[in-house]
Amino acid sequence: MRKLLFSLLLLPCLCVAFDRPLPPNAIQGNMQAYTAQAIKIDGKVYRGGAGLRVYNTNGQIILPQSVPQESAVLYQLEANGFMWKIWLLTKAEAEAVKLRKKALKEAATTQ
Repeated sequence: MRKLLFSLLLLPCLCVAFDRPLPPNAIQGNMQAYTAQAIKIDGKVYRGGAGLRVYNTNGQIILPQSVPQESAVLYQLEANGFMWKIWLLTKAEAEAVKLRKKALKEAATTQ
């Protein structure tokens, strides 16, 4: 019984230990402003697509009024240039993405 109780207490800790999946082909940037009609990332203004989804740092879709004005993000664009998906990043995730992209770039140049 104690082992079962101990295992149940550790379950939330194990869930936190896993990184959330982030797409490798997404573009990294810093969002400076967000409205439903326009999203400013790294000085460039994008329009939101009809099905724009914004994910918070827990991987949950959030409402437009809950999106912070400034944040490190990953984003994907539709073929027509409209914003399709945005992932808000923690500082650790932003650094990890930078390192991953740098490692992929170095691997591509050495081949």
